[in-house]
Amino acid sequence: MIKSILVQLDAKPACQKRLTLVRELAKTYDAKVRGIYFSPVIHPLLRQETSPTEAEICNSSSTVIQSNKKRISQEKREISNKVRKVFDDPNALDWREICGLPNEDFISSCRHNDLTVVSNEFRVNNLVGKLNSSVATLAVECGGPILVIPESHESHFSAQRPVVAWDGSRASSRAISDAIPFIGDAKRITVISNAHKKKQISKLKDQQLIDYFACHNLDVDFVKVKHDCLNPINAIEGQIEHKKHDLLIMGAHGHSKVSELILGSTTRVMIANSRIPILLSH
Repeated sequence: MIKSILVQLDAKPACQKRLTLVRELAKTYDAKVRGIYFSPVIHPLLRQETSPTEAEICNSSSTVIQSNKKRISQEKREISNKVRKVFDDPNALDWREICGLPNEDFISSCRHNDLTVVSNEFRVNNLVGKLNSSVATLAVECGGPILVIPESHESHFSAQRPVVAWDGSRASSRAISDAIPFIGDAKRITVISNAHKKKQISKLKDQQLIDYFACHNLDVDFVKVKHDCLNPINAIEGQIEHKKHDLLIMGAHGHSKVSELILGSTTRVMIANSRIPILLSH
């Protein structure tokens, strides 16, 4: 049951679309909406090309700090304007500011809401953080469903033609369970069944999934990906484009920092490229 929704706020144009989508979800589920805005931090010394003198440090610090304060104030005004445009009651969305990068405070907030809604461009803007800062990692850390909205997404939220990326894992099973409140009115569910050629999904697991959907009065169409397919991403994207699916449901798998940076993952690539919302769970 969805009774509390946390949404990422920023000053980008897509934020208003994200707020509109969240308003629709809140109305559907009679849910409380909360927001978090991450105000940027610029360290004055990082802007120096040469070793600064003490006076230069003071002058630079003062200038950068003042400039940063103005930018943050402007962004907060723009967010307030977006909230007023989308919600009839400005108090319908309770939002707060976190200074700097997403941290344990944000993770804790995600854990204490039924759903977190973020942009597909949500990330930490430094190299060290970026090793472990993808939306997929957020899903792993927060322990609840993450609804990822592409910046290019134009339409209202819909889950009439959902598609599931199914690999038989705990994470994909959890994602399906978390998706049930959203897909209850769908006529059919498409399941793209894919696994590594050395770890095939058993017929029993597929049948158990069919039976689970049947308990919720949902019919299933299975699309099997060949086990020698080296790029399941193409299969998923091709299915979405061909059948005009409107919601992708998939598990977020934990990866080591080095392998995720160098090799990437199906989840990360789909988050970056998808044109439809993605529901992630771990």
